[in-house]
Amino acid sequence: MILFIQQDFITGSTSYIRNLIYQKNLLYTMVGKDKIEIITTMLPDSYANKPYVLQFICSLFSHAANISAGSELKPSLKLPFAFNVAEIETGSLFDLRIGGWGLLFSGIFLISLCVLILECVHDYKKKQIKYLLNNKRVLTVTKELNENLKDAFEDSFNYSFAITESELKNATIFTPEFILEHMTAVVNNFMSVNSDN
Repeated sequence: MILFIQQDFITGSTSYIRNLIYQKNLLYTMVGKDKIEIITTMLPDSYANKPYVLQFICSLFSHAANISAGSELKPSLKLPFAFNVAEIETGSLFDLRIGGWGLLFSGIFLISLCVLILECVHDYKKKQIKYLLNNKRVLTVTKELNENLKDAFEDSFNYSFAITESELKNATIFTPEFILEHMTAVVNNFMSVNSDN
């Protein structure tokens, strides 16, 4: 709140307070019924029909200059971190329209973008590795559990179906009672073996 008061009533008193007193509008010229469009007159003619994102990119990678609408001059693109003497001289201007964020800003922007992308890729890979390690632990536990259950079931199955040769020769047809009796023994044996573990 103190910062708001300081910026509006002390720092911005020459514009905001004056606009409020004389025009009854804190943001006079930009907002309200008597607004005046000043931004389009500040842009070079070559930016007039470009989308905002393209205007931003063109301004970011252009030599610093004050080129307004109607000017014969046109913005010229530059390589990041490159600048010339004319750009150094424009450093004292307070309202540069083209390349106004600083002589080195385009290069700093690209490096920051690369670092951000690399950090996102690194973070993604780190999450993938963590995910795979967690799944490997789950698969290992599942595999061990599966082997233990398999061994227990085979033990109980082999134990329950230990049918003598004489029983096999005498039984011409496995009756439902015979199958049910032996399957019940298999299940009971399986349950007793697993309850011991």
